Parts: sequence; C-alpha cells; structure tokens
Amino acid sequence: MTGVERHQIDTGFAATNAPALAASFERNLPKVERNASRLTSLLDIAQMRLGNQCAVDPSADKLDTWVNFTHATQVASAIFAAATAGSDQVECLIDQRFISIPATGPGTASDPARWQTALWLSVIGRDHERIRALCDVEESTLRTGSDTFDDYVYTWIASLQAYFRGELGEVSDLLQETTRRLSPNSATRTHPALLDNIVRPQLLLFLQLVGNDETKFNGQLQEALEAHRTFWTADAKARTNPVGYLALAPLAFTCVARDLGLTISVESDYMPTNLIRGSWITEFQF
Repeated sequence: MTGVERHQIDTGFAATNAPALAASFERNLPKVERNASRLTSLLDIAQMRLGNQCAVDPSADKLDTWVNFTHATQVASAIFAAATAGSDQVECLIDQRFISIPATGPGTASDPARWQTALWLSVIGRDHERIRALCDVEESTLRTGSDTFDDYVYTWIASLQAYFRGELGEVSDLLQETTRRLSPNSATRTHPALLDNIVRPQLLLFLQLVGNDETKFNGQLQEALEAHRTFWTADAKARTNPVGYLALAPLAFTCVARDLGLTISVESDYMPTNLIRGSWITEFQF
C-alpha cells in the first residue's frame, strides 16, 4: 500500500470551529426558502464543515462526518435542482427535511465549478438519482452568467456526463477535445497552478478509470493526490482552507474504481477510508 500524507492541519482549530459552522448552517438553511441565492453560501459553509470534520475524523468513521457529508451533497445538488426546475418551487431534502426552494433558472450559481462539486459528492455517496439529474444539466445552463471559464471545462463535463450515462463510446472523443482545449493558447482563464495540479491530474486519472487499468489508475491516483497537496500548500491561505482537506475528484473516481472491482493500493487522509467504502450510505436518507 502506498501512502500520500495529507498536509499538516491544525486539528484543534478545526474541532473548535465546528460548532460555529454548524450554527451558521442551521441559521442560514431556512433562508433559502425565501432566497435561493443563499444556497451558494450554504454550500460554502457545508464544505468547510465537511473539511474540518474530516480533519479530526480522517477515516470518516463518525456519524457527524457523514451527516456533514450528506448536507454538502444535498445543498450542492439543490443548486442545480433550482436552476433546472420546471415549476416555481422545487422540494429538496436538506438536513432530514424537505425545503421548498424558489426556482432560479440558470445563473451564476449553477456554474461548472459547483456542478463538478455536486457530481463528486453524489458519486462518493453512490447517489444514482442525483448523478442522473446532474447528467441532464445542459451546457447552456452551465454557461449562463459564467464567462470566466475556459471552453475545456464544458467538454470535460460532457465527458463525465457521457460516462455516468453509460455512453462510453462518446467519452474518448470528448476527452480528446478536452485535451486539445487545454493547450496553453486555449486555456487562458484558468490559473496555471490549477491547471497543473488539479485539472490535468483529474483528467489523467479519469482516463485510467475509463481504461479500467488497475496499475495505471493507482499510479495516477498517487500523482493526483500529490499534486492536490502541492496546490493546497501553495501559501498559508490555501493550507488552512478546509476545502483542500479532501481531494473530492480523486476520491470520487476511487469510489467508482473500487465499486468496479479494482484494487486500490493508494491510501491518504485526503480520501477517508469509510467514504471510499460507502460505510454509512444505507444508514439514513440522503
């Protein structure tokens, strides 16, 4: 087994910060029934809670960790439920109760970055209904109000949608086009550090998953986790951002690989063991 060490985290601060984040989540949740735009800040809170919880519970063994994971998954998918709703309101399960959220239509909230976050969380949770819904989100929805993203993002998302819809014949061409659009002359809006340490390693890891190559997948998984660590230790602000305490995309692909029967020979606190195993999935409703 190969280990990739997570960067040093002040777990004491993470533990003491948890109650304030929990209170903030509970305080802001009812407000989304009046103003769906608050879903984005609610997702930020949920992700920080989840990162901090995984800092103190690196194997995701505790119920609190899974509750926080569930909240993040529910809020992320609610953003896209509101953006694609066919009526004035949409009912979304968040924190064990159904919340009536005003439909927003496409907008800045339903951007490609949040779509990917929603997908990673849904895949880790093996939530096939949410995965299907995210695969139905159209490119026009993702592009609305999102003029800061390079074009490679949209073929990348299309390749993920094709894969999870089972349309494997389309994935290769979409990945080739994504690679072409990742050239330095085309990908001018994405920070080079993000391209080198997050985007390209994710793409290469996905290629090995599509190829169902166990050895190459594990080798690329190690590289992706090391690159993730490099990105999230670039400065003090990055090192202390709880979002970086988890490597969501590598974790999601690892969950898929494991469920397909591949043996995972890389371990890291960036990928809590019980999230990979899906240990709590049947314990309560997502």
